[in-house]
Amino acid sequence: MRKYQISLYQKTKTEDALGNMVETGQRLLKQSWCRMTLYGAEEQDRLTHDVQLIECPLPYKTVRKADFCTVDGVRYKITDVVNASPRWTVIKGEVWRS
Repeated sequence: MRKYQISLYQKTKTEDALGNMVETGQRLLKQSWCRMTLYGAEEQDRLTHDVQLIECPLPYKTVRKADFCTVDGVRYKITDVVNASPRWTVIKGEVWRS
């Protein structure tokens, strides 16, 4: 199975003058390697929407803090995190393509 570079990010928020929380950027949490597999490919339109299961050897507590990740330059929104201790943490990520 092929290994990919993964970067986990957390969105940063600050309060504006009116007291509303506003996204101001992103913060890199961790970088590592991962393995990927297609998830439910027969049930979806893979041309515009793609769901991946991403396995990485990072701690569950770190991964669950992340809002999104990038794998090989593609940004995935993290929709679910599964603790497969002691070796893996599984991320369910989705991406919309134009």
